[in-house]
Amino acid sequence: MIYAEAHTHTAGFDSQTQAALNELRDRCGMPDVPTSLSKEEGLELIANERRIELAAEGFRSDDMYRYSDEYWNKHINNVEIAAPDGDNIITMSWNPRMHLRPIPQTAIDLNPLLADDQNPGY
Repeated sequence: MIYAEAHTHTAGFDSQTQAALNELRDRCGMPDVPTSLSKEEGLELIANERRIELAAEGFRSDDMYRYSDEYWNKHINNVEIAAPDGDNIITMSWNPRMHLRPIPQTAIDLNPLLADDQNPGY
């Protein structure tokens, strides 16, 4: 899958990419990937294949970070979800600062010099 993504980035979605993806799909009886996709469509297909193929294996967070703001803006901005109480609707929005998590307070307590280096927005 990494080969298919790297090859698509450099040469576009072609027969080599298709062969690499179809090899993965063949082992579980899935149909072949489409044959005529643009580079962008191919990369989107590969991102979705990674999401499914590597589910629950700990890669998703890193992939989402790699796909960066383009992915988040497309899939997160202005998405409405029901709040836990079921009555309210929350509209999700993406901010690039969300790529980073806050430095835990316990780490700052152990090393006060980290206080000035807290990630933006926290």
